[in-house]
Amino acid sequence: MGEMTNESGHLSAGIDLSQFYQVFFEEAGENLETMEQMLLNLDIASADDEELNAIFRCAHSVKGGAATFGFADVAELTHQMESLLDRLRRRELTPTRTMVDVLLESTDALCALLARHQGHNSEAPPTDTLVGRIRALVNGQDVGAVASAPAAPAARHLLITVGPVDRADIPAVVGELFRDIPGLGTLETLPDQGDRIHRFEARSGASDEEIFDLF
Repeated sequence: MGEMTNESGHLSAGIDLSQFYQVFFEEAGENLETMEQMLLNLDIASADDEELNAIFRCAHSVKGGAATFGFADVAELTHQMESLLDRLRRRELTPTRTMVDVLLESTDALCALLARHQGHNSEAPPTDTLVGRIRALVNGQDVGAVASAPAAPAARHLLITVGPVDRADIPAVVGELFRDIPGLGTLETLPDQGDRIHRFEARSGASDEEIFDLF
C-alpha cells in the first residue's frame, strides 16, 4: 500500500499499519457475519431500536477500519449502508423488504471486496449500481428509479505517463488508485523502458481533468 489517510484525511505516514491488517480483516468479517444474521432475522414489521442500532454499529465499525487502512471501496459502500441504517434507526424511514435485500447484497459485496484486499481473488465486484440504489433508498426514492439514471460515460483507452522520477513504487501506488476507487476503471502497467518514466494503459470513463485531479 502507498500512503493512506484516515477518516479525517490525516496521513498515516511513518506508521506501519500492515501489522494491523489481519486484525482488521478478522474483525470486519465477524461484523459482516453478525450484520447478515441480524438482517436475516429482522422482523421488518416490528424492528426495534436495539436491533437497528446493533446493525448500524457493525457497519460503522467496518467503515471506520476500512477508512483507516485506505480501503476506499469498502469505506464508500459501508458509508452508504451506514447512512441508510442511520435513517432507519432514527425512524426517519420505515424498513422495507427492499432495504433489507439491498443491505444483504451489500454485505456479500463487502465480503468479496475484503477477499480481494487479502489477495484471495483479483477481481473487484462492481459496486456503483449498489451504491446508487442505497442512495436512492436513503433519499426515500424507489430503487427502480436508479435504472433510469444517465448512463456512465463510455470507457476510453488512455496512455498515462509518470516521470521521469526515481521511485520504484510508482506502479504500485498508481495501481492502488485504480483498484481502490470504485468506477475509475482498469489499469495495465506497461514494460519499463529504462528511462525513469512509468507508463500505464488505462481504460476509464473519467475525464482527463478528473484523472489529473486524482494524481
